[in-house]
Amino acid sequence: MRWCCRASTSASCRATPDDAIWLQLLESEDFAAADAEYLAALWRGTTREHEALLGVIAPHSARAPADLSPIERADPRHRGVELTHRPDVPFKVVIDEAVELAKDFGATDGTAT
Repeated sequence: MRWCCRASTSASCRATPDDAIWLQLLESEDFAAADAEYLAALWRGTTREHEALLGVIAPHSARAPADLSPIERADPRHRGVELTHRPDVPFKVVIDEAVELAKDFGATDGTAT
């Protein structure tokens, strides 16, 4: 999951095409231990449903998506894909991972409500 968040953050910060970011992710040293099939499906879902996912998130945030940090924007989109397209992943695991990533990478003054 951290790999997809890192890739989404790259996409938010630079004008790099999604396919190019995915290739960079595949080539990274620490990706070898990841479940490539799972992360590919997550990445495809997140990039394909980007606008729809932001539309779902926006009403639940105190700030507009454009005002969120890249990690605050990326992680909820990944979680949305997991919750809607990956019934094999327990929702409690999805939520726990979201909290842990927010603790590790989120802004100290993040205000998503």
